[in-house]
Amino acid sequence: MKGFLRSAVLCICLSAALPLQAMEKGMLGDEVLALQERLAAHGYLAREADGIFGSTTEKALRLFQRDRGLTVTGEPDADTAAALAADGPARRGGGVLFAPGNLGAEVVELQHLLTAAGYASGAADGAYGPALTAAVQAFQRDHELEVIGAVDEATWALLAGVRPEDVSRGSVKGIREERREAARAKAVVKKPATDVKSDTQQGSGYKDTKERIGLKRGAKGKTVRELQSRLIQHGYPVGAVDEHFGAGTERALRAWQEAQGVAVTGIADAYFWEKTASIPPQPKKYKKHWRMHATAYSSEDPGNGTHTARGSRLTRGLIAVDPERIPLGSLVYVVDYGYAVADDIGGAIKGAVIDLGMDTHHEALQWGRRDVEVYLIEEG
Repeated sequence: MKGFLRSAVLCICLSAALPLQAMEKGMLGDEVLALQERLAAHGYLAREADGIFGSTTEKALRLFQRDRGLTVTGEPDADTAAALAADGPARRGGGVLFAPGNLGAEVVELQHLLTAAGYASGAADGAYGPALTAAVQAFQRDHELEVIGAVDEATWALLAGVRPEDVSRGSVKGIREERREAARAKAVVKKPATDVKSDTQQGSGYKDTKERIGLKRGAKGKTVRELQSRLIQHGYPVGAVDEHFGAGTERALRAWQEAQGVAVTGIADAYFWEKTASIPPQPKKYKKHWRMHATAYSSEDPGNGTHTARGSRLTRGLIAVDPERIPLGSLVYVVDYGYAVADDIGGAIKGAVIDLGMDTHHEALQWGRRDVEVYLIEEG
């Protein structure tokens, strides 16, 4: 009954919101979310619905329009809405996972797979451009797949050497939500809540242990990553977040200590952990200012990798941006989040959209989607 109601709501949403001649690439909102859900339900979109009309959604929509004998525009009109609301056959090759125009670490992974298969060469730059499109088409042609230039589930299964039914990226939003709810229902708290202190107002999930006190150069591990994350969130970039307390981390910590007017030791003490437990105040000086739509993500999210496009371990304080709007390596301040380094990119991150790194999937869900004020402090 629940599934029936969900489908009914989606159909009503589409019929109410469409004709959607005005919906186009780059838009975001509930109407886009409903469109993506219907494309996924028909087997044309294999990415999780995020409410952002990006390259993958556009490609899936074009394939759907073509297969249903509609005018192929890449924009949902009244006829397309009617077809989406009706039943129909699923696409034989499965939903679209990647499409020309995508950017990010997942595209790097795709490039590596095509290189290993002998269809691509050169450095992996994370951009799904003409060269990568041609490589995908050649692979599809040689393996008797539909030559669409985009990567669907059948193409990915062959490239990754897995069975089509095991392509986890093909799980649509509704299925993923059900699995997450089931996992949360089975979760067991192993220790009383009093055994774990809250490190920050964001609830990072790190344990308050003695390992933090006296942390210095040469140390390694997750606690170092937390230290690096804290320094970034307070406006002191450390270079790559790599869980190694090296020269960059020590330099940033010393700069923070000097600004605080305390002994400059380069060693993390109780004062550091206490003072960095809250979001720093908004800076008074900045170069540019935008109002942006902010989503959140973590390495625990299904289908996500553990590293950013610039090679850091994904953590709070690192964000995905459109490099044409905010150059990679830039230091920004996000209201309700803190300072951050533009360290990652994504196919759906276009224009006034950013994706905020979190330490856990739960934190990402808590953030949700919201509009925020973003200040450019130092351009990368």
